Order: sequence, then C-alpha cells, then structure tokens
Amino acid sequence: MGQKPANSVQAAKRANRIDVLKRRAEAGEDIRGKRGYIRMGQVNTAILTGQEDLSVWTEEELIRGQKRGKNGKWQGRKPKVVPTEVHDELVRRTLNEAKEMMRTALMPAVTLLGTIITDPDASDKDKLQAASMVIDRMMGKTPERITVSEGVPEWFAALTDGIVSLDDEQDDDEPIDVESWEDDDDD
Repeated sequence: MGQKPANSVQAAKRANRIDVLKRRAEAGEDIRGKRGYIRMGQVNTAILTGQEDLSVWTEEELIRGQKRGKNGKWQGRKPKVVPTEVHDELVRRTLNEAKEMMRTALMPAVTLLGTIITDPDASDKDKLQAASMVIDRMMGKTPERITVSEGVPEWFAALTDGIVSLDDEQDDDEPIDVESWEDDDDD
C-alpha cells in the first residue's frame, strides 16, 4: 500500500471544504469528527507566519478581521476564519484604552471623594462612606480574621465512633459479637 494518488487527495479536499460540509450538515448528515479544509488568503497567511504587523491595523479592521484595500474600501469576501492574533491585538488595544481611561479618571475621583468628605452640607453617612473608600484604597482593607477552635469537629467524632477495632489478641476462629439492627421495628 502506497500513498494515495494526487487526484484522490484533491477529491478529499473538495469533499471536505467548509461550504460542502455546511450543506451536508444542513441536509441532516452528521459531520462531527470530520476535518474541513479551508484556503487561507495571503493576509491571513502573513499573520500566521508573523510577517503582518497588526499594530498598523485600524480598530475597525481588527473587528472585521479583514484589512482594507489600498483604495480604502473593503474588498473581497468576509473572512471565514480569523487568526487568533487578530483577536489578541483587539483585546490588547481595548484593555490599554480602558487602563488609560481609568488613569485619567483617578484624580477627579479622588478629588470628588475629598469634596464629599469636606462638604459641610453632606450627610455624615456620605462623609463616612467616602472616608472609608479613601482609607480602604490608601491603607488597604483590614484583613478578616478567622479563628480556628480547638477540639474535634462533630463530623470527625461521629466518624471515629463508627469505627470498630479488633483486638490483636483475639482468636481468629472466635466469632465477633455484634448487635443486629434487623430486629428494630423503629425504622
């Protein structure tokens, strides 16, 4: 047995294209366990090989998973598969933007808390809550203390009471006297 002829490999690829598998699934055929073949475009191939710089892509291009043409318009079909690197770049940018927004909002937030604390018209409840927030963030929250009581927990005592030990000196031929629960009518 040798390798399959090239035409049978090509036939297998054609039979397992994504669009063919999709039609077969819509027709009710079970296609689980099948592997699909998909052609990658030049841009996706460049992304996967590390030759495409995603830092120059716009956010819209990252969301779409497709780079604009040189004329600035979307060209070609929408991608069926988007490399993970495109998603990771979009997430990285979004998180960086969120961190920057938090950084710029930090000083106004602290100023607002200070204003509430020093405002003579603010209620004592609001002042106390603002002061508590400042203290918690500046000095850290006080750790919760957990006390462990000595002694044996009830579940452990019940477990050990249910264990019957045999004396080492007891003769193996001598029967063990155990009360039977079968005679109880209380159940």
